[in-house]
Amino acid sequence: MPYFTGLGHISPQHTLHHHSLPEEVVVQQGPYMRCIEPDYKQYIHPRKSRRMSRIIKMGVAAAKTCMADAGVEMPDGIIVGTGLGCLEDTEKFLRSLIEQDEQMLNPSNFIQSTHNTIAGQIALLLNCKAYNNTYAHRAFSLEHALLDACLLLEEGEGQHMLVGGIDELTPTSFAITNRMGLWKQQLGNKQELLTSKERGTLPGEGAAFFMLSKEAGSRAWAQLKGIDTFYEPASTAEIYQRIAHMLSKANSSPEEIDVLVLGLSGDPQTDQYYRQLQQDFFPGLPACHFKPLRGEGYTASGFGLWLAASMLKTQNIPPTCKWNDQPAGRIQNVLVYNHYLAYHHSLCWLAAV
Repeated sequence: MPYFTGLGHISPQHTLHHHSLPEEVVVQQGPYMRCIEPDYKQYIHPRKSRRMSRIIKMGVAAAKTCMADAGVEMPDGIIVGTGLGCLEDTEKFLRSLIEQDEQMLNPSNFIQSTHNTIAGQIALLLNCKAYNNTYAHRAFSLEHALLDACLLLEEGEGQHMLVGGIDELTPTSFAITNRMGLWKQQLGNKQELLTSKERGTLPGEGAAFFMLSKEAGSRAWAQLKGIDTFYEPASTAEIYQRIAHMLSKANSSPEEIDVLVLGLSGDPQTDQYYRQLQQDFFPGLPACHFKPLRGEGYTASGFGLWLAASMLKTQNIPPTCKWNDQPAGRIQNVLVYNHYLAYHHSLCWLAAV
């Protein structure tokens, strides 16, 4: 299995230029968690930047940071996972359809609204003519992009694959999903997300990019040992069986997991999957959360993967993401378990290099 040799992560926290989660948590105002964006002039020429939507600029900045971290000037493939793609440009195009009565439309917004625009723009800026693909598989998008990269590396199609998971939020998309009853309405303090008894959670956005390399080299953060995705499991016992099966492929067992990284979202109903799994099958194991820092979203697991790789590299669990007070020894294996609204479930196993 390949190695994470570079990371680039834009999120609602200060993660882009940090190798671990900062001690100071950014508590944002407003109904959802927006990314802390960098000065894009460091990554994109201003003339080109003016024509790019926010999600494309976030993707380019995160991708270039990831490549610099890995010391790779040109990847052998660019693979992006996104649940909803370029929402801002999609809204602009649909709005112009209505306002201009479907006449004399500007094609730019339509061209830039497709899901594969992000991967395509990164390739254009890098002049990368290698493999380029986008997965729009809802909450499995990032995991399937990672699986694709693993297969390409295993088949000898290259040495370095740039993989990203990215989604954005807009006021319109928030309003629509809010009407569906997905988000909390009465949460006064976002830091109380996990203790709130109200149904729902908080939405967020982010851009997480990873350089997957065939060889570890001197820059490796962690090794990606296994990935599994599944839909609506019948019980936590089934989830545990999937964990055991994934680990058994590498002659390992659940007893070798040192830390759990869980996608706890603050929804008392759907969080039962995490609580029961930890209580029934991993009692006494250190557990961490990440969605109170990032928010819920189709590619929220990217924050969890970044956090897991960071813990393996630094051998430290940031206090701001601890879910329990169990002590941790040497961190060799981290399991990231996430689900989106209890429908799409994913497992990612990372190991120390």
